[in-house]
Amino acid sequence: MESILANQMEELDEEEEYEPKLILEDGSDMSEDEEDDLEEKHASLMASIKAMTQNDQKKVIERTIGSADVSEFGFNKTGGSKINIGDLISTLNTSNQAGKLKKQVKSIGNEKIADIPLEKPQQERLVRGIAYKAITEEVSKWQPLIQQNRKAEQLTFPLQQPNYSLKTSDEMTKRFQPRTPLEREIALLLHGSDNVECQTKMLTKAEERALKAMSLEEAKERRAELMKFRALMTYSETRFRRQKKIKSKGYRKILRKEKMKKEEKELDSLQKTDPEKYLEKIEYADKARVEERMSLKHRGGSKFARKKMMYARYDPEMHDESMSISTTRKTTMEDMEGHWSEEEKVKDLPRQFLNIKQFEQSISQPIGNTWNPEKAFHRMIQPKVVTQAGAIIKPIDKEEMFKKQKIDKKAGGDIDNKRDDKKRVVKGKNRNVKGSRKKH
Repeated sequence: MESILANQMEELDEEEEYEPKLILEDGSDMSEDEEDDLEEKHASLMASIKAMTQNDQKKVIERTIGSADVSEFGFNKTGGSKINIGDLISTLNTSNQAGKLKKQVKSIGNEKIADIPLEKPQQERLVRGIAYKAITEEVSKWQPLIQQNRKAEQLTFPLQQPNYSLKTSDEMTKRFQPRTPLEREIALLLHGSDNVECQTKMLTKAEERALKAMSLEEAKERRAELMKFRALMTYSETRFRRQKKIKSKGYRKILRKEKMKKEEKELDSLQKTDPEKYLEKIEYADKARVEERMSLKHRGGSKFARKKMMYARYDPEMHDESMSISTTRKTTMEDMEGHWSEEEKVKDLPRQFLNIKQFEQSISQPIGNTWNPEKAFHRMIQPKVVTQAGAIIKPIDKEEMFKKQKIDKKAGGDIDNKRDDKKRVVKGKNRNVKGSRKKH
């Protein structure tokens, strides 16, 4: 922009020097007044252009670092000889500080002069070249591995498989160091005994001494006993492993019966030898029975059990089996009155119960919707005493409680009698219908 304006200014100055005469379109010359008007307009135009160029000028930052290559555009070509620093400082010889200035000039001359900085594109090119060399050197390390992977028929990832092997006991013992006093005592006892196994030898020191003390026949007999014992162990392990895999319910039932018989024999022997231990075993069995009663589910049973009860009248074996199940259920559901220990006996009777038996029945019944019907479950969890807000709860009298129970029993008996009457009527109707069908 500035160069274009400067060229226009030069052209205008040349036009002013020549001062050509302007000729109109009609062919007549301009008058002096008209020429003056044009000059004034031209001068105003030039002034406005100069004002625009002065505002747009940028500040030029001069370089203050010394350089060996001095531009020739900063000097005039009038003088032919070169100028030295001494010529410039010759006027200061008369002053007192001339010596100091000379020393400073010499020190500046001895210093290294900074090179001219390269342009930005050249600097970036050099930086890119250095970075490219560094990266190529680093990448070239992986070149043989890449070639090997390309030539390989099959690759499994990850290429470097991690070591998943667990540490053995020998490695752990080698690294282990006793620190606490207890660990040190145990380490001394272990390493000091003769029964500790050694890695280099098959036998311990105690075993070696025992072998030396034995004769050849005794050593052979001992070896045969050990072989027999080892064979029996392997046979028993295989037998137990095979029995553990059996899923038959009948087989499990037989095992349970055998176990119960063994326990009964042990109890009989304990009753004669150690009566105290016998009583402890009985108490433990009673507690186990109570826990079993607490975990009982619906008595109705499944669909299979109901069908089994239906066909039991025709099959004697099935009838005996169902009767045995019912007897076991009765024994498990028996009351534990008289068998409670001193800690488990009820001492303080709650207010809504009349006797201890009633209270024990309520606490012995399991609470939960998994083994109780929905109505019974809600009846058990609902509050025993319901009052309005602000009402005073009075103590219950025994006579009132007995009266209330009698009324409830009568109401329940009346309801049961009505139900029985309805059943009788229905049965009579069914019989009449069957008799009429037979006649027809």
